[in-house]
Amino acid sequence: MQFLDFHTHQLSNDKESIDIINIRQGYSLPFSYDLFGYGIHPWDTKEQQKLKLPDEMINSENWVYIGETGLDKLKGAELNSQIEIFKQHIHASEKWRKPLLIHCVRCFNELIQLHNEYAPQQKWIVHGFIGSPELAKQLTEAGILLSFGVGIINKESKAAHSLRTVPKESFLLETDDASIPIQEVYRAASEVIQITMQNLKKVVSDNFKRLTFIEI
Repeated sequence: MQFLDFHTHQLSNDKESIDIINIRQGYSLPFSYDLFGYGIHPWDTKEQQKLKLPDEMINSENWVYIGETGLDKLKGAELNSQIEIFKQHIHASEKWRKPLLIHCVRCFNELIQLHNEYAPQQKWIVHGFIGSPELAKQLTEAGILLSFGVGIINKESKAAHSLRTVPKESFLLETDDASIPIQEVYRAASEVIQITMQNLKKVVSDNFKRLTFIEI
C-alpha cells in the first residue's frame, strides 16, 4: 500500500507515494497530474474573484476535490470578499459532489458558522491543521475532517497533541509546501498515535476512499 500525500504543491516523483497536487486558479498548470485539487486560494482573492471550472478539469477522472480555498484574516482580500468567494466553492463542491479542501487562518468561528449554515453533503477538510485539541474536537464534532502535515513532527506541538485526540476516521496526512517526503509525516503520525505504519496506511487509505470513492 502506498503513502498518500493528500495535499501538496510539488510532485515527489516517488513510486512509493500518491500525490494530490494543488492547482491554484490563475496559474498555468496542466490537468495532466495523476490526482489534483483546484480552487482559488484565499491569498489570491484580490486578483481572482470568480471560480471558473474549465471543461478540461471537470471531465478529468483525476479531479479529486475543490480547493484549496478558504478564509485568511492575515492575507488576501478583505474577509467579506473572501467569504463570498468561499461560498462559490461550497456551491461547486455540492454541485460536482467533490470534497472541499480548506485553508483557514484565524477564521474558524466563521468556518464553523458557514458549515452549520450550509449543512453540506460533501465533506470539508481543513488542511495543514496546527491548532489545539480543543479546536480539533470542535471541528471534528461539526463533521469537518483535518489533514495534518509537518507540524506533527514536533511531538510536543499542538498539532501532535490534536492528532492524538481526533477520531481515526477524521484525519489525513499531507506535506503541503514542505520539502520533506510524505514518509516523514507518516513516521511522525505513527509515533504520535502509536500505530504501525501498515495500519496507519490503511486508516488513511480508508478515510480517503470514504471521501472520494477512490481506492489506493
